This record gives sequence, C-alpha cells and structure tokens, in this order.
Amino acid sequence: MGALLALLMTGPACVPDVPRDAGDVAPDTLEPPEDDAADALTGPDDVAPAADVDIGEPTACVRDSDCAFVAGCCIYGACSAGTCVARATNDCCAVLGPCAVTTLLHTAECVETCVAGGCEQRLALSDGACGEVWRLAVAAPDVLASLAITDAAEDRVTWHASSRRPFDGHASLHAGDVLCPTYHTGPLGPDCAPRTPELPANPVKLTLTTPPVALPGEAPSVARVWLWMDLEEPSARAGAFDGLEIALIGGNGRLVTAWSSRNGEPPPRRAWFPVLLDLSAFAADEARLRLTFDTYDGNDNDHEGVYVGAIEIETPCAGARECPADGPCAVGRETPVAGTADALCVVAPPDVTEPCVTCSGDGACDALGPCGHCGAGGVCALDPSCCDPAEALVDDPSFETGALPAGWSATEASPPDAPGWHVSPWRAASGLASLRFGDPLVARLAPPGEAAAGEVTTPILRVPADAPTLAFSLWLSTEFDGDPDPDNPAGVDLLEVVIGVEAPPGVTLPSVVVWDSRQVGGTTDGAWARVAIPLPGYAGDDVRVTWRFSTGDAQRNEGEGVYVDDVSLAAGCAEGGGDPETGPVIP
Repeated sequence: MGALLALLMTGPACVPDVPRDAGDVAPDTLEPPEDDAADALTGPDDVAPAADVDIGEPTACVRDSDCAFVAGCCIYGACSAGTCVARATNDCCAVLGPCAVTTLLHTAECVETCVAGGCEQRLALSDGACGEVWRLAVAAPDVLASLAITDAAEDRVTWHASSRRPFDGHASLHAGDVLCPTYHTGPLGPDCAPRTPELPANPVKLTLTTPPVALPGEAPSVARVWLWMDLEEPSARAGAFDGLEIALIGGNGRLVTAWSSRNGEPPPRRAWFPVLLDLSAFAADEARLRLTFDTYDGNDNDHEGVYVGAIEIETPCAGARECPADGPCAVGRETPVAGTADALCVVAPPDVTEPCVTCSGDGACDALGPCGHCGAGGVCALDPSCCDPAEALVDDPSFETGALPAGWSATEASPPDAPGWHVSPWRAASGLASLRFGDPLVARLAPPGEAAAGEVTTPILRVPADAPTLAFSLWLSTEFDGDPDPDNPAGVDLLEVVIGVEAPPGVTLPSVVVWDSRQVGGTTDGAWARVAIPLPGYAGDDVRVTWRFSTGDAQRNEGEGVYVDDVSLAAGCAEGGGDPETGPVIP
C-alpha cells in the first residue's frame, strides 16, 4: 500500500488518460467537491465519473475532505461508502497532444496535463452532414400541448405563453405568474406587488420537456436555447438560490444535466442570450430537453422569472466557428458549447425581440401587413401610428348576419321576449345591424317597474403583441340622456367591458373591468361614438371580452338601450382622431 500511495501522491508522475464516460456532466461541475454539502447540491441527475480506484488498505472517511491525502495526476481523493478512494479527474490527461477520448463526433487535445479540463474536446464539424434537425414552434397557439409540463403547486405561477418578453416578434414561454411579472406565489396587489413581502411564499418548481428528437449518429448535434432571465441574485446560501437547469434525456431514460444557471459565470440578466448544448452523448438516439426552474424556497421570489424564446437542434457546419461580417439583420456572437471547450457563432438580429427583414423599399415589407414600411438602415419596421385592420380578430364585427357570430354567447333572457342582448336592425354604425341590449319589442331598456341585466361574450381571442387596442362603436341611451353623470355612484344603467384571461388548467383568474360607461357620463346623447381601450397588459394573452349591462334598479328605464357595432381587437391602433360616421374616439 505504501508504494501505491507514494505513486498517487507524487506530483510529476501521471497516470494514463482516463476516457470520459459519455454520461459525465459539463465542465462547470468537474471540480472535486469540498464537502458533503457540495455533493448534495449536484442532485441525482449528475452522473459519476469513471470507476473509482482502490487505494489499497481501507481508510475510513465521513466526507471528501477526509481523503485529501489522496492526490496525483488525474486523480483526487473522494469518500465513497465510508472509504477513501481515488477518483478519476474528468477530462484530465497526462501527455500533451491528442487525447484518448477522440471520437467520430469529437476531436480532443491535451493542452494542460494533470488538471480537470486539460483534455479539451471540440466538435468534429464537417459540411457533409449539417443543417437543422428540429425546432420548437414557440409561436404556435398550441405549443404548450406539444410539451410535457409539471408544476408542483396549483397556483398562477406556471409555464405559459406570454408576450411580455417577445422573441422574433412572437410570444415566448414564461415560467412565472400568468398575469404579473413575478414568480412570487403569495398574494399580489393590483399593481402586481406582493401584499406581504416580509413573509416567504411557496417554493416554485416547474419543468418543461420537449418531445423526443431523433439525433443523427454520424455528426455532432447541438441544441440552441434562447433565454431571458430575471432571478434572485446568487447568495451565500450554499448554492440554493433560484436557478434554471437544462437536462438531456435519452431514449432509455438516462438523464444528464447539460447546463445550469448556477454554475460558472452568471448568465446575462434581463436580456436575451443563447445557450448551446452538446448533444453528442445521445448520438443516434432519441433525446429530449428538460428545462427545470427551481427556487428551492419561497424567499426573494419577486422577480420576473424565465422566458424561453426558441429551442432548436442542428448539426453545425464546418464554418460554424467563424462569425461573418455584421449586417443590419445579422450580428454574430461567439457562444461556448456547454460540455465542450468549443465555441460556435450564433447569428441573430441586433434586436432579437422583433423579426428583422432587410429592404430597399416599402414593397419588401408586405409581410408586416399594411403598417409595414422600409425604415432606417434598410430594415422593415411597423409604423407605430398605423392601425392594421387586418389584425381585427373578431368575425362579423358589424353583426350583419342577423345573429350572434359563431362562438359568441349571451345570457338567456327569461322569458324569451324579456330585455337582453340580441342583434338588431334598428341602428348601425355601419352596415344594417348592430348588437343591442334592451327590450327586443320596444325601444326601451326594460318595461316599467322592471329591472334588466345581461352579458354577451366573445369566443377566445388572441390579443396582438404590438400596441393592442379593443375598439367598438357605441350608441347609448339611458336615464342619463340630456344629463350625463360621470360619477353614477349607484351604478345604474351601467355598461361595463370586462376582460377574462384564459388561464392554464388548474389556474383560476378573476375577470377585470377595463372600461365602463361612466367615462362617457352614461350616455352618448343620440350619437355614435368610437370607444378605444388600450390593452397593453394583455398583449399576447388569450382572452374573452364581455359587455355587461345592468339597469341596477326598476326606475327610469325608458332609454332606448345599448348598441355596439364594428368591434375590433387590433394592433398598432393609436388613440385620437375619429371617424366621420362613428364620431370621436373615447378612451
């Protein structure tokens, strides 16, 4: 034993190369842990390095630090089952030059002997088999249905689509509150601030797993994940701060942690950045990517969370390490490939939040719709003062079919001829009909001595991401005709517009009144007016819009009622102006 220990503890002597197991974790986790606490933090997903080496006569231990006497080239002491062993140092080599881990998918070069990571692996790139393998359709309305999502708690903090941090002009996937820019699970005020910030909330653990993707076996594959993160700052809490991990799962269920926001240099904060992952350990296999957002506890969780803008898998071409000259829509950035010593060039627009199209005239920008034009620097842009009618998301907005459009619903009048919402030919801002609340047989809100109330609701609508505005034409005749009342403390003859967000399964969200007729004094005094309601807080959300009217009492209900026409939920519609036929715009 003495001779073996002497060999292990001598500095200059080196053991032969120890090939790295295909399941070893990324270089950020290769340093030997200092104690059991550090061992515990790596979690069950980590894969042990090559087989331990018996040092001879057993030496009892409790933690790795008890085995510090075991040292040598490409080995270090570790406590395994109460006994000190010599453990191989990952990606360690004894001789400068090619390493033993060179494969069809990697080249490996020993650049520094006897240290972790001294054997640097680079991808074996070629132009023979390269190109895109798979990408997640993040912009698809049913993207969440294609993913496996787990959520440890039934609350408003979960994975969902959000346009708060758009990527390439579309909504991204957000791990956080479905309404507010936070992942704090405690009570929130109307301003989205925690009501009791001094108290911890529930911890958050959310996972998102892609479908399996068949990887080629003859060329290395790389995953590219675009992330935006605003998390708790790293602290001295033994590494138990909020973070995101990306793991790879093979067809047989083998799981390897490929990247962690807690390891290495902290990732950019509150900015989009790409993460590249080497998938070679699962070549010729079916692999899934699993993103896990875990806070460990409920402390300091009032941050915006994690957004995923894109997930793509490709086999890089031979020239992928070289960045081309920058262009107006293409800026290259050298990005390390986790799990290797390599780096590839990621080319993206200067602003990845919006799609970028070069142009020499407005004709090249037709893809952006009628509001697209050729802007500064020869790049297509949207005119912010333009309202795009093509973005109207309401079928039959003028109610010309004589019945409620498909998917609309109204509270049932009882009896059938009682006051309620219905399509009426009596008045119209355009065309021949409009949506009305009132007595269907007489031009009044309700018969004398009776009260009336009812709601009409649209089908699910996707709110545009760019300056969304709900607009409609309104003709309103109530007891306030000739004597508008902007206060109306009793809420009589009141029309309200209500937004209800479609929440993920298991989440219940309250509806919100975004406008009511007190803003016009309770009447339009016999004229059509255009009402415009900006909805920036709902950009990218799936919502239902409800018009809710109630007389509030049984008196003075001889007013003709409510007419709504020309409904739109549009992008880029500026307030102000008006239409000569529908009157001024009322915010």
